Amino acid sequence: MPYNGRHVAPCQVTSKVSNMSSYGYAHPELIVETNWLAAHAQDPHVRIIDAEPSAAYQRAHIPGAVNVPWESTKDPGNPWHVATPKQFAEMMARAGVGKDTLVILYDGEGLMRHGVRVWWTLTYYGHTRAKVLNGGWQKWMAEGRPISLDTPQVTRATFTPRRDASIFADARAVADAIDKQGSLIWDVRSDGEWDGSTVRALHGGRIPSATHLEWLTTLRDTRVPTMKPAAEIRRMLQEHGVTPDKKIVTY
Repeated sequence: MPYNGRHVAPCQVTSKVSNMSSYGYAHPELIVETNWLAAHAQDPHVRIIDAEPSAAYQRAHIPGAVNVPWESTKDPGNPWHVATPKQFAEMMARAGVGKDTLVILYDGEGLMRHGVRVWWTLTYYGHTRAKVLNGGWQKWMAEGRPISLDTPQVTRATFTPRRDASIFADARAVADAIDKQGSLIWDVRSDGEWDGSTVRALHGGRIPSATHLEWLTTLRDTRVPTMKPAAEIRRMLQEHGVTPDKKIVTY
């Protein structure tokens, strides 16, 4: 189904692009709802990014979305590491992301995987005007919203990476956090990865002293995955020792 062409008047973009503020989350500005995106998708300051592999993007996507596959945020020469500043800047420039662009990210898994990987990389390189679509492609489709097969032509932008080292933990930082008072390592992987029965990395098992709470447990429904209420998530986190007074390292 091609985009229906309905005109949406440009809006003044502000940080309050989400209607999540009444839900009790600490940072509701990081999430945006489908109704907001449907109303503002044509705003000239908004860039929608589909973080799925290109084959999935080509099958169908949200109208106006450009494709930045999440795997492209890795360094091709060292896929265990994030893309270099030069590599990522070129990627964002081609996607039409400049310093004033509000980026809305989504993927085919809902909320907390591929789109969030691109969001984190944007944040790591200093672009904080980025939000994740609550429920992602599944929620968009479940609501019967328009889809497109067209690849939009976007104007190349200038993206200047400014690395924020405070949100990155290297091997030394992780090692220092093991059994350290005031620090906690949170393993968000599946149960199989946690107990070593599923191996997707170089080695099976887990980091010593880590606590385990799979990322899926923060979602209401994995079929149309949206965030659980903030109070419920806080309760789960507290039960696992993931509290605001600690320095948390996630993996």
